[in-house]
Amino acid sequence: MGSSPSRIDCGHIVIVGGGYAGANLAYQLKDRADITIISDTSYFFHKLAALRASVEKGFAKKITIPLKDIFGDKLKVGKVTGIDTNTKTISLENGESVKYDVLVLATGSNGVLPCQTEPKTTPEEVHTVYDTYVDKVAAARNIVIVGGGPVGVEMAGELGTDFKDKSITLIHANDNLVSPHYTAKNRKDVQKILEQMGVTVILGDKVTNLEQLNKDGATTVETSGGKQIPTDLVIPCIGLTTRRDAYESSLGDKMDSFGRLKVDEYFNVIGCEDVFAIGDCCNTDEPKMALNGMEHAKCIVANFANKTSGKPLKKYNAGFIMMGISIGRNVGFGQKGTSSTIPGFIIKMLKSRDLMTGKTWSDFGLKQPK
Repeated sequence: MGSSPSRIDCGHIVIVGGGYAGANLAYQLKDRADITIISDTSYFFHKLAALRASVEKGFAKKITIPLKDIFGDKLKVGKVTGIDTNTKTISLENGESVKYDVLVLATGSNGVLPCQTEPKTTPEEVHTVYDTYVDKVAAARNIVIVGGGPVGVEMAGELGTDFKDKSITLIHANDNLVSPHYTAKNRKDVQKILEQMGVTVILGDKVTNLEQLNKDGATTVETSGGKQIPTDLVIPCIGLTTRRDAYESSLGDKMDSFGRLKVDEYFNVIGCEDVFAIGDCCNTDEPKMALNGMEHAKCIVANFANKTSGKPLKKYNAGFIMMGISIGRNVGFGQKGTSSTIPGFIIKMLKSRDLMTGKTWSDFGLKQPK
């Protein structure tokens, strides 16, 4: 029998954020340390599967995991409005204050439908939002996806798989799909797969009237290349923004130009003792992906344990670890490191079938609803 993980004694650890980085960190610490996790929603939002929820009615119940069921009374649902690093106090919107010995900020990113929703009070509200969106998708004949990064590619794959009778166009301002971290061959292979599904891919052209487009009715998409594309539904899959409202007023001088907190190789916020930042809200030089945020959490846990036992701290080496692209339910594509292609059947098995919903519930010790 293996021994239980050692107790971590860093005082009261407060984690702000219930996403991939924050919730995974809290889950690894909840039985080993004195923690509180603060989230402005009562649920973990499984963003990786949100696009499937936009094409399949009822799937949304699989992407909202109740945080109370994971953390019990270690959870506080509330919005952080201020951080006083001198008194080590966090202020919540409801007037409550929370003291910390160690603070970890993991506030994540903001996005728009269908990639993400505005924070909702209950999971049921999220389910309603996505079921309504499924109806919009089903009613549209001509759909334009704006953005050909990983999210745009996956959105095109979901639509191309479930709605073969629709006209689907993907417009990307760059000359290649997915990510510059993908090899040229892999990017071309992804494009070929989409085109075989009937998706029209337009590269090196930018939508110029995105802000003016009527996203719920017939309209015309205009591009810098002079194209005019009639559409019933425009799906934006570009530009997540850092969620910084929890720390902007208190730690504004610690942010970079993207609103991310500047951290050292241990995720310590520069100039702030006992304050750390992980996930999308820190400025590590790497793709902002759920997997990387989860790696950040592992590193933090290891260092908290090392600090307790007097061992040297472990530096985090940022880098491109792995990116698996789900192109609908039946096709997967992946790359490890900078050049190694992962066989498609592996990505299909691990991700494409259910977008890791079952695994994500299981990783938090819960059973996924049917």
